[in-house]
Formats: sequence, structure tokens, C-alpha cells
Amino acid sequence: MFELFDVERSADGAELAARCRVDPDWPGFAGHFPGRPLLPAVAQLRLAEALAQRAGGGAVRLRGGATFKCLKPVLPGDTLQLRLQRLATGNFRFTLSDADGVKSRGTLQFDGAALA
Repeated sequence: MFELFDVERSADGAELAARCRVDPDWPGFAGHFPGRPLLPAVAQLRLAEALAQRAGGGAVRLRGGATFKCLKPVLPGDTLQLRLQRLATGNFRFTLSDADGVKSRGTLQFDGAALA
């Protein structure tokens, strides 16, 4: 579905950023939606979980989201910037964007040591 690259961690360890390209041949596009393929919200959340797993050595799971909003469609082949930032609450601010602006954003909760 995607591959994370250019993964960066802030000096204080509280923020992660990565780029990814959405595979235009991912089978999930076939049913979401025929003739107008869009990356489902659950797949966008999977991107956030994959980045947290990269930082936490794999022992991380998305537990839930206090908020999540899709603002613009993510299309096959899009190259995206993904950002996770630890908040004082222990939750993480999630932003998915590209050159056209923010695609989705929210506040997520993870089990495990996503960012130390």
C-alpha cells in the first residue's frame, strides 16, 4: 500500500516525520470507490501507526483517536508528508499533507512506546 521514506525524528524525540508514496496499484482502491479511487480513512490511520511502529521498534498499536478528520482526498500515487507530534496529554497530533495542503489530521492514541 505504501512505503515510508525520509523518516526523521526531532532532536527532543517528540516529533516524527516521514514521506510516503501511495501505491497506485493497491487493491483497496478497487472497491473504494470504483471510478474515483480514494485512500480509505482506515488506511490513512495505518500510515500513522506504521510511523509510530518505526519509532517504537514495532511494539506499537493504534488504540484510538480522540479526533480524526479527512479534509481532502488522498489519491493513488500521491506522495505525502506524514507527521506525528507528542502532546502534553500523551496523545499524538497526526497530520497527513502534500503540496496542496492538509489531507487529514487528528489526535491519536497509541499503546506502546511510540515516541520516547
